[in-house]
Parts: sequence; C-alpha cells; structure tokens
Amino acid sequence: MYSLKGFLSGQYPSGNPEIVLTNRQAVCSGYANLYHALATEMGLEVAIIEGYAKGYGYAVGNDDQPNHAWNAVKIDGGWYLLDATWGAGTLTNEQFQPNFNSYYFATAPEQFIYDHFPSNSAWQLLSKPYNKQEFEQLPEISSQFFKTGLEIVSHKTKIIETHRRVEIVLKAPEDVILSARVQQNSEVLPDNYHFIQRKNGYFTINLAFPSSGNYELTVFAKKQTDPGMYINVISYQIVANNNLASFPLNNFETFHKNKTYLYEPLVQNLPVNQSVYFKLDLPQALDVQIIDFNSQTWTPLERFGNSFQGFAPVSNGKVHIVAKFSHDAQYWTVLEYN
Repeated sequence: MYSLKGFLSGQYPSGNPEIVLTNRQAVCSGYANLYHALATEMGLEVAIIEGYAKGYGYAVGNDDQPNHAWNAVKIDGGWYLLDATWGAGTLTNEQFQPNFNSYYFATAPEQFIYDHFPSNSAWQLLSKPYNKQEFEQLPEISSQFFKTGLEIVSHKTKIIETHRRVEIVLKAPEDVILSARVQQNSEVLPDNYHFIQRKNGYFTINLAFPSSGNYELTVFAKKQTDPGMYINVISYQIVANNNLASFPLNNFETFHKNKTYLYEPLVQNLPVNQSVYFKLDLPQALDVQIIDFNSQTWTPLERFGNSFQGFAPVSNGKVHIVAKFSHDAQYWTVLEYN
C-alpha cells in the first residue's frame, strides 16, 4: 500500500525491501527497491531508475532533486520499463486509491516518456531522447489515452497559443467516442464553445473562446460499448488572444451515432433574414431538412452521395438541422443554431 501519510509529511517509511514486504507500506522508492529485490531473486537483470514523474504535486520547472523512482527489467535480451507504484493505484484528493493498472508494466518507451523523465537519458530507451524542456512541454496524457488506441496528430505540445479558432486532431479506433470540457479558471464554458466530429478514423476537436485569456481543454474517451463513464485522456492549456464565434450545438445523440460531419456553417449565430448555405455528411439519413422555428419553414437539403447540401432561408431565432432515418414521419434533431 502506498504510504500517503509519509509522502505528504516528508517522513518516508523505510525503503528496505524486507521491511516494505513486512509492513506493506512504501513510497515510490520502496516499490522500486522491492521490485528490484524480487526480480533479482528470480535471476532477472533489473535496474532502479530515478527521475521526474508528472504525478501528484509535480510542477513544471521544478529543477530540484528527482521526485520519483521506477524500474527497468531485461527479458529475452530487451529492456522493459515499468512503474510498480503507478501500477498499484492513484493519488486523488489526498487519498490513495488501490487500482491495479497493467499499463505501467512493460510500457512502450515512446508512451512512457509523456510522464516519466529519467535523470539518465539512456533509460528513456528512445533512439532520439527528449530533454527536460521537451518533456515538460508534452501534453498531460493518462494511461487511458493509449489503452483506447488514441494518437496525437496535430498538437504535440501542451500549450497552444492562438489568435483564431483551434482545431485539434486525434486518430482513434472506430469504437472509441470522445467528449470534451473547456474551462477558464474553475468556470466551465457552454458546450457550444467546442465542436467534436469524426471522419475516416480521425476526430477533430474545434475550439472557440468568448474572450482573450487562458483556458484548459480536457478530453475524455471511452469505448462505444462501455456503459461506464468517460475517462480523462488528455489536456491542453490554451492562450487565446481574441474572442471567436461559438459553434452550433451538436450534443445530440443523433449527430454522433450517425457519423455526421458538418462542413458549414460552423458558427452558432446565423445571419438574420438571409439565405444560408448548409453542407454535411449524414450517410444513414433518408432526408435532411432545415427548420426555421420563427417562420415555421422547412427547407429540404439535396442529397449528393453521403452529403446533404443547399441553401435555406433563415429569419431570426432557433434553426435546427433535422434528419429522418426510416420511412415513418419521425425527424431527429442533429444540430441547433440561433
């Protein structure tokens, strides 16, 4: 069991492997020492690695002594990285939650580097090692990011400075779904300041901001068939230098489960008393219509393959894109505009 009391007080319990095994209390050095002792007894070549880990209490720019210890073990002629401490559970809200995580045993080096930086760069086990500054600039990624098969395509550093909208691209397996949260300080922005859609195995996460300032994007993921909650997978810090128009609301189940992809318009507030061009992919739909609620006008879009497109008159008020997926009279809301 991780000794949270010892960690928080700075009075660490003994890291002697025999004492750790007897008392079943340790901080990271005790976990690493015990693993080293057990692996050695099994005749394995093993190393204890000290360095920096982006765990509880870690602060970027902290150049003090290393704050963590983990291991590498040699099996069949190859070295493998592991962190027995992180594999045992997590520290949240000043409590240790036991939760075995096999991800941290034989973790791929190109993934391990996102949160573990060894004092000796050779233990990165990478052909092109990172320096400390590059390590600190990497996005904050949880093990669930890699366990769900996600990959970063566009933004590979955690701080994004922008004068315009941001579009973050992630590669994802077909059975993975995403959600997101944008906040400034502790205030969560309305959903229409982010817009998530996918096409050909890639998610695009579009972001807009109500004013200049610092924002935090947190992305959550899960398997589509998983009834459980979404899990935090990656976060970015965004420095916005302009206020930008928000997106239409797409938090309708119809949008996501029917592989919708919106090309335009990608703004929530449409021009008043004008004809507006709409284009979206909605391959499973039989019919797509634009409803202007103020005038009670329904305008059909023309189908071209998997796409629906065309102009529709817009007055002043709510506008919905709706779609029909069967031969009954039921239409389902896909997107909402003002």
